[in-house]
Amino acid sequence: MTDEIISLFPYCELDGVRTLPDSFVENLYLRAEEEGLADMVFMDGSLNDSRRFLEDMKTRSHLFIILDGDEAAGFTWLNHFQQRTAYFHFCLFRDFWGAKVKGLEQASIKHLLHLKDDNGYLFDMLLGNVAKKNRAACRRAKQSCMTIMGELPYGDFDASTGESIPSILSYVTRESLEVAV
Repeated sequence: MTDEIISLFPYCELDGVRTLPDSFVENLYLRAEEEGLADMVFMDGSLNDSRRFLEDMKTRSHLFIILDGDEAAGFTWLNHFQQRTAYFHFCLFRDFWGAKVKGLEQASIKHLLHLKDDNGYLFDMLLGNVAKKNRAACRRAKQSCMTIMGELPYGDFDASTGESIPSILSYVTRESLEVAV
């Protein structure tokens, strides 16, 4: 799998018009929910329906559709911006699990770390914070280009139990990405 067939399509406003219809963005959430991914990806309960997901992507987060060729493989979004750092989130649809994951993940991160404006790169580092109980995502973080910083004892919140839970904190930079590829 090469970067040439994997791309990110930004959900943003250009000249007053959104790049994707609201229904498309809401359907991303609905598909994640249908595939049993929403409860794990949005474990904290803050985005617990498609309408809240849409509003968050319009106002606080930056959403990108991950395309494998012309098919939506999942989505990624950035939030909690500080200087040239942002939190990176990833939801890959089940049809794209397995051998494709690493290529989709690395191409997505590479794209995000190479976003530029007139002043240069937008981000020098992306942070990941994965609930430790999401074993598949923790395994992916450990096997990916992310560098594991450690465990946070109360780094995530599980809305289903109403308790803070341990998480794994990781990061990636352009430099560390180049070494990992």
